Amino acid sequence: MAIEMSPDLIGDGTLAACLGEACEPAAIAPVEPGRWEVPQEAPYAREDTIGLDAGAGIRVVIIDASGVTVRDEWFDIPFVSSSDGFCPGPGEFQPVVVT
Repeated sequence: MAIEMSPDLIGDGTLAACLGEACEPAAIAPVEPGRWEVPQEAPYAREDTIGLDAGAGIRVVIIDASGVTVRDEWFDIPFVSSSDGFCPGPGEFQPVVVT
């Protein structure tokens, strides 16, 4: 699961994220400038998580350099399905874009 945003939104702070309802965000480092990959495993997801469901969400938290939370938001994860039936798959999760 990817998050894309301008590194300027974080500055010298930290990005934390987690998947699913009532989750506790954990800090994550960028894989490249402006892109973070959130693993679908603990501590970013519940221990019993097996993949993401269409309609899943992600909590994104930006913490400034002094440790103060400046943003704490819930985003739906964009999902594109190529199915023409009742099942949502096959499909692909798209990056969550934070502006």
